[in-house]
Amino acid sequence: MTIQETTISFNPPSWIQGTWTSDANFTDFRYKPDDFCYLDGTTEYCHKERIENSNGAIEANETITETTYDIEYSGGGTKNYWSFIKISNTKIVCVNPMAREPNMIFYKINLEFTLLNPNPKILFFNPKPQL
Repeated sequence: MTIQETTISFNPPSWIQGTWTSDANFTDFRYKPDDFCYLDGTTEYCHKERIENSNGAIEANETITETTYDIEYSGGGTKNYWSFIKISNTKIVCVNPMAREPNMIFYKINLEFTLLNPNPKILFFNPKPQL
């Protein structure tokens, strides 16, 4: 089943919700039930608030299937596009928007926070293979 909609918020499918990192020196992603965020070091940049505060000037177009999640985020004369393919519960591939070919693997991670230690401890659900 394919769901395609234009919204003023994000609705990521449950299979992609969580935090994802790659082997490359690239921004990580976090998907929440109603948001799509970049993680850059210790800073999180989320799109939900930007869309809600844009008075309709920014919108998100999503296409969702059981194994793909495509996002087109547009406003202010610019468009951004991301496409992700589910490989497993702990591995997704980001598709290059220009070539429309898979080009980067992301792994799902678990960030644990405690009151005693505010720094995240990163645990991989599916550790990256050792070379």
